[in-house]
Amino acid sequence: MKHVTVPSLEEVSSRLSDPVKLKTDWDELRSSRIHLHNPEAARILGVPEAALVASRLGSGALRLPADALDVLSPITEWRRVLVAVHNALGVSLALGQVKEVAQEGDAIRLTGPHLHTEFSAASVANAFWFVEVDDSHGRTRSLQFSDAGGNDIIKVFLFHKTAAANAERRFKGLAGAIAQTPFAPAEAPDPSRLFTPDRDHPGVTEVPAADAPPAFRTALSRLGELDAPVHVDTFALRAAQSFRGRVTHARIDEVMAHLHEPDIRMHLRPGVLQAVHVRRLEGRIAALEFTDPTGLSLRLSSPQHALAFSDWAQNVTETML
Repeated sequence: MKHVTVPSLEEVSSRLSDPVKLKTDWDELRSSRIHLHNPEAARILGVPEAALVASRLGSGALRLPADALDVLSPITEWRRVLVAVHNALGVSLALGQVKEVAQEGDAIRLTGPHLHTEFSAASVANAFWFVEVDDSHGRTRSLQFSDAGGNDIIKVFLFHKTAAANAERRFKGLAGAIAQTPFAPAEAPDPSRLFTPDRDHPGVTEVPAADAPPAFRTALSRLGELDAPVHVDTFALRAAQSFRGRVTHARIDEVMAHLHEPDIRMHLRPGVLQAVHVRRLEGRIAALEFTDPTGLSLRLSSPQHALAFSDWAQNVTETML
């Protein structure tokens, strides 16, 4: 792993105040690290990812109105999409066609056969349509929503070329109605009125005497032994995402853990986890929960196949101890 130098406050301030400099520094960083993803580039440069995208205004990026429900209203027409939710553990990438988009209170919900994503509408302070071309990932087209500090809330990637072209024509019209201003931190809304994902789950929690990172690696590596679909629920501050389906295997190395199924991708850093909880209901294990410094990060369960999940989880927890 390459050593990363923490940027000085002066460097960060200069990049945030000068989008041209930020774009130049980003280009130089990408040329030296071919497979670098944008969230990691933002971390190295010391800026929020929204600032990176805004540095491309006029050359791949369009600022859109921060009305996420309106921007996403035609999502059911976009065929297969990828919906990305980040938290401290990593990123959950659910793939499929969204069948319904709706808002209840402050929560916008995207629902499809294998995915359910919800996030805070009022938290969205920045919305961008971003078309990016690079040697590693080819041409990507995405909607990116972030909060007042530029922190990522969700991203939606479009794959179908005709659907993306139709969406882009609409986005250009939306962008033409607002100023294409660079990123600047703004005052955050009152948190008391913002959607917060519901982390509750039936049952009583136990904390086994197990180190969370290796316990997590063990659970993921043995998901292929579960003879039933699993619910993988990930939680961020203002967003949550649930995948429902089978996981056949996981790829795990010293630093990362990866799931790669037709309807879900996950790239996770087990080292950030602080605790594992076993949640029991009526004598059975109903869920395995993993927490990072911010709280509950990921939950594994299978409510429709409770007995099969409990038997699997019992074997896994015995291995953890």
